Amino acid sequence: MPNLNYDVSHDFEENEAMSESMSESMSKLERTRMQIILHYLDTNKKINSSIAAKLLKVEIKTASRLLLKAENWIFLIVMENKE
Repeated sequence: MPNLNYDVSHDFEENEAMSESMSESMSKLERTRMQIILHYLDTNKKINSSIAAKLLKVEIKTASRLLLKAENWIFLIVMENKE
């Protein structure tokens, strides 16, 4: 079960242009879900599948898959910021 805990600045305006290319491959629903996850992480710094399932109103298995995708997406953003 993914447990996201990243020390990432969630300044969405700053990261918006950088993440646009990544979000182009996502559906509108996926982008909305990612925003919900990122907003939660901005406030709470940690999330798990159970919390994500409640936030997104999906089953825990679906939330686990979405968190894994979010984890990969956040990792790409962090790596781009380091370059």
